[in-house]
Amino acid sequence: FGTRAGANDPQLAALYKDKFAIEDQIEQLRTKKATMTADAYDDALEELLVQLARKAKTIREIEGRKVQ
Repeated sequence: FGTRAGANDPQLAALYKDKFAIEDQIEQLRTKKATMTADAYDDALEELLVQLARKAKTIREIEGRKVQ
């Protein structure tokens, strides 16, 4: 994200760090899918996707994009 507007903003940098960490957690969860019940996997994935969506929305708001 180094070339994005506001890349030097510490708040944005922290938000992107959190966003990437959530994406990593989703990837890790996907590797464990075969060992989980469908309900447990769905619940965990849903929670992570909601967190990711909220983080992305905050980033867009800070970057000045229109949030729908």
